[in-house]
Amino acid sequence: MAKGVDLKILIERFGGQFRLTTIIQKRIKELVKGARPLVEVPKGRRDWMDIVLQELNEGRIEPSDDVPEPPAGEQIFRPVVSDDEE
Repeated sequence: MAKGVDLKILIERFGGQFRLTTIIQKRIKELVKGARPLVEVPKGRRDWMDIVLQELNEGRIEPSDDVPEPPAGEQIFRPVVSDDEE
């Protein structure tokens, strides 16, 4: 599992274990289809679950509740942009 990730905190933050599982599954699908990871991934390492857990833990992505299933080629997650990056 991703370093420094507390699943209990993520479960609480995202509204329960089943919702978190759905969020993780959808983000993994995006990564598999070619979406760019929003965290640094060591070269040669491609553990989708670790990447998604790290993204969630660092607050890099938020689920978009308004889109239940992404249309082909579109992402359901939007990167979180801090005020410093705008």
